[in-house]
Amino acid sequence: MLLAGIAVIAVTAGATLVGGQGQTEDQTPLFSDGFPMARPMAASDAQAVTFSVVGDSITADHAYPEQVSRRIVGERSWAVFAQEPGTSFVGGWALGGATTADMLAGYSPVSSDVLVVIAGTNDIRAGVPFERIGENLLAIVSRSDSDRVLVSSVPPRDEFRARTVEYNAWLHDFVLEQGWGWIDGSRGLRDSTHPEVYAAGLSYDGTHPTAEGGQILGSAVQAALSTQPTAQDTAVDLP
Repeated sequence: MLLAGIAVIAVTAGATLVGGQGQTEDQTPLFSDGFPMARPMAASDAQAVTFSVVGDSITADHAYPEQVSRRIVGERSWAVFAQEPGTSFVGGWALGGATTADMLAGYSPVSSDVLVVIAGTNDIRAGVPFERIGENLLAIVSRSDSDRVLVSSVPPRDEFRARTVEYNAWLHDFVLEQGWGWIDGSRGLRDSTHPEVYAAGLSYDGTHPTAEGGQILGSAVQAALSTQPTAQDTAVDLP
């Protein structure tokens, strides 16, 4: 069950509520391999900041790329919770287990104000050098049609605790060198005493966020999306 305040599909009924008026957009039940899906409602505000995504299971939450392209993600995905008044999720590409090379191979640009990238945890698992990850991220962003790029830290991973900490430190510096926006979106997911692991109750397997964890990550992304850089800004290190 999604947390209150998020406008999504009623997954048990399989109907989309359009613009809050109770109109039905799609009668297809939103389940993927038995996992409940959600589709954040398109913002009615013409001034809303639109965002597209590139990612892995942290973003997809059991959805397939063709679903993500239609704004359908798992109900624990941060993208659900980043959809708030003033921001609008418009699709993108994400798949569980995807490395940045997979993302580069599968990604097609989506017209949006901001491209949000949360990527690299599966590269860590596969032993991909950070420099190669950087090359893939550069290629992905060069293909993008978005006006801005926002990259987030990746959540903790029990199997690769130290390497994930190293990666996030490297990624922070790499992103700012490119002049992209950076957010430590996973900060609120970490245990305060042992930041290399999730705080209690925020992951169901040591890698993926629970719905509460997805809300924390999504809220952090949403806040960053709502922060408008000035014309003088290049690299933006957002809180």
